[in-house]
Amino acid sequence: MQRFSLFSIFCLTTLLMGCAEHAPLGDSVARLKTEQTYDQQATANHQDYVPQASGERMQPAVLLYQRTAAPQTLSTQKQGDSIKVELAK
Repeated sequence: MQRFSLFSIFCLTTLLMGCAEHAPLGDSVARLKTEQTYDQQATANHQDYVPQASGERMQPAVLLYQRTAAPQTLSTQKQGDSIKVELAK
């Protein structure tokens, strides 16, 4: 019986040692982010860069956005203690 107890304590101790965490919490996530980022200083390196575009080149994109993706106007009406919100026509 004593041999079984010693063997089970040894196995349990060995299993629990495998679960020990020595790194601070969040360290692995922060390390992965920095390893996966190609240029750590990209924002600082390109701070003064302004892409060249004219209004003529941007106009079709702006018109397409306004027709398809622009949010619709909402109308609100107060009715007693509540407010009714609906799409304006």
